[in-house]
Formats: sequence, C-alpha cells, structure tokens
Amino acid sequence: LTGGSASSGRLALDSFGSAWGWRCGPGAWDQLMKTAARGEPIELEHQAGNPRWQELEGLPSPSAGGSRLSVGVERSDHCRWHPPGLWVGMGCERGTSLALLQRTLQQGLAAAGLAMEAVAGLATADRKADEQALLQLAAQHGWPLRCFSSAALNAVPVPNPSAVVEAELGTASVAEAAALLAAGPQAKLRTQKRIERARGGEQGAATAAIAQAASQWAPQRGCLH
Repeated sequence: LTGGSASSGRLALDSFGSAWGWRCGPGAWDQLMKTAARGEPIELEHQAGNPRWQELEGLPSPSAGGSRLSVGVERSDHCRWHPPGLWVGMGCERGTSLALLQRTLQQGLAAAGLAMEAVAGLATADRKADEQALLQLAAQHGWPLRCFSSAALNAVPVPNPSAVVEAELGTASVAEAAALLAAGPQAKLRTQKRIERARGGEQGAATAAIAQAASQWAPQRGCLH
C-alpha cells in the first residue's frame, strides 16, 4: 500500500467503504482527504448500514463542525457512503419499455431524496420474472432481481392494496409487498407505490415502491468470530 493514508496509519476515507459493499456519493472527497491528512477533526455521522465502521482503526477525531463524512441511504451534498439498504418493488404491464421503468425508478428515488447508489436490488412477482425490461434494468445496475409468489405477496400488509391487481395476479399488491419482502424483517416503506404511464416513445405502465431494510444487503460478506 503506497497511499498517504496507509503510510500514516489513517483510514482511507474515500475508499474503505468499497470493501463493505458501499458506493460513494458525490461530495468534496479530495477536500475531505486533505483535511484528514492535516490531522484536523471531521464530523462523522451514521444513519444506515453496518455501524461497525465506527470501530475501524485510523478514523479521524470526531468533530461537531467542519468537513463531514456520513453513511446513509439519502442523497447528500457532503461526502457520504451509501450502503445497499433500499429495495425497489416494481410491477408493470407486459411489454413495458425499459425507459418507462428507468423514469419510474428515478422519480421515486428523487421524490424521497434517496440515492440510487443505495439501492440493493429489484423485487417483483414471480410472474414477472421473465419481463425483459425488468431484467435489463437489473442487469444495467448489477442488481439482483428477487421474485415472490402471489401467495407470499398477498400475505404482506400494504397501505395501498388493489382489487384490480388481486383479480389479475392473485395478490392485492406487487410493488409495495415485493419491496417489503425483499427488504426483510423490520423493513419500512420509504415511498408508497407510484403509478407511471407511457409517454412519447414509451410503452406500458409501471408501479414502484421503495422499502428500506433494517440492515444492509451484503451477499458473500460476513464477520469472522
């Protein structure tokens, strides 16, 4: 290791999160690293994800002001690592275009102030497991696509059940129920379902809801005891 942080025994604030499955958000990372190199205190904040990063060696002295480093799922102007703690539940008509799904996702995240970098994956009904636009959206971002049976989805209490959806799919909810199931126990909805319909050049219709997991998604990662 030849970086300045390694040679001085400091934690590389701009890269350590990658090993935790996190993604960098926008922010003045260069300025943050210069502040740390001068040994000045930095405000540290944890909002979501694995909290044990606060036990890592080489963290700067905490401060109530100045440069900030935080960990969370919301978008931020300061330096923030985004743990994959959000699951997006999506339902759509057969043959819905990728552009419509992308727009639905982006608008849902933006409306709640959530970061795309914090998305862990997509979730839907198993009858949509072969939907090309959903598969393309997941592949585009390197996300898993988790699919659930109608019975499993119908057992999840949701704020916006639909009799029309229940008559067609056997479950009163796809987007909200799938998001909550994928996010796991103690998950909470960050956005209720949004319905988007095709605009110029698009096809179909889509619904999306976003749930936040109680802990981050971390496949093939763990702790050695």
